[in-house]
Amino acid sequence: SAMPGIVITTLERDGNRINLAGLRDPLAEDPEQILVEEGIPSNQITAHWSPYYSLDLPFIRQRATAMLNPPPTATLHFQEEHLAVTGTASHAWAIEAKKTARLIPGIQDYRDDDLRTVSIEQLIEQINLVSFLFDSGSSTLSEQAQGKLGPLRTLLEDLQILAQSSRQHIVVEAIGGADETGPETMNLLLATARAHTVIAALGGPSFGSHLTFTTGIETMSTVSRGRAQTPDKRKLLRRTSFFTSIKDKMPQVVPTP
Repeated sequence: SAMPGIVITTLERDGNRINLAGLRDPLAEDPEQILVEEGIPSNQITAHWSPYYSLDLPFIRQRATAMLNPPPTATLHFQEEHLAVTGTASHAWAIEAKKTARLIPGIQDYRDDDLRTVSIEQLIEQINLVSFLFDSGSSTLSEQAQGKLGPLRTLLEDLQILAQSSRQHIVVEAIGGADETGPETMNLLLATARAHTVIAALGGPSFGSHLTFTTGIETMSTVSRGRAQTPDKRKLLRRTSFFTSIKDKMPQVVPTP
């Protein structure tokens, strides 16, 4: 039967022995093992293989994926000898992928026009612009506020992937706030509850070890400024905002033999 990635140039029988020679793609199955599975004892097989790169599409796909090693947010698209990538990736990966794609056997054309490149700093900046407003006396997310969860999760997922690839530790602090309505102690509790509500709705712990979620509250000096403001401006204090920062570089885990 045909063996993908194998080109047999010599097949000879010498008594009970089989002499094989040909070309073998490094990704192809072991042809000698295939013959053993067909019932030919391994001690009756002599084989000599020279390496080559098969241009069969499955091998091109497998080789390109291994060589480019795209992040989970990027997708490779194959069409004959053409390769395109879409999705999101770091700027560093995009540059390296463009160089590496030229070296992949069977790929004649590489396009990344539809690849969006982002950096950790850009993602942090976007996350820190997000805030969730709450009704007076409430720590429940409104329907309008819930609509922000999906886009923010996407930013956090991208941030987790980039942090993991660069071995950086990111701290995402959800900062709860409250206006001056009600006792000060109650406002502090309400501000804390609002921060926890947003983290729980985002599924904070599910993002992996490279993102740490913490909570904080608006300083009293910030909250007290609301007393001199209009009701429309005071409602902006009833919020959860974010302060996201790079904590440190995580140690590289070296697998044990």
